Amino acid sequence: MYKPSRRSTRNKIPKGWKYAITFLLVYFAVSFLASAYDLWKLNHEAQKVHDSLIKLELKNNELKKKIAMVQSEEYIEKVAREELGLVKKDETLIITTGDAKKPGVWKVTTDPSNTKKVTD
Repeated sequence: MYKPSRRSTRNKIPKGWKYAITFLLVYFAVSFLASAYDLWKLNHEAQKVHDSLIKLELKNNELKKKIAMVQSEEYIEKVAREELGLVKKDETLIITTGDAKKPGVWKVTTDPSNTKKVTD
C-alpha cells in the first residue's frame, strides 16, 4: 500500500508566490541599477558644468583685467598716438616714408638737441 509522505503542507510556498517574489526581486534590482546609472550620469554632467564654470570665471577675470587696462589713461594715450596719429600740444607729427610701418611722434622744440621721439 502507498503511504503519502508526512511533509508539512503549511511550510510550503505555492509556486505562483515564488514567481511573484522572484519577479519583484528582479524588478527592484533593475530599478536600483537604473537609478544608480542615472545618478552617475547626473554627477558626471554636474562635473562637466563645474569645470566649464571654472574656465568661464577665469576668462571673465582676464576680460575684467583687459577692461581695466583699456580704460586706463596710458592705454588711451598710446592708442591715440600710435593708431590715430594724434599729438599733444607743442608736438609735431612727422610721417616717415619707406620702411617705416607707423608714423613716429616726435616732440619738436626750438632747440634741435631737445627733439626726441615720443613713440616707437
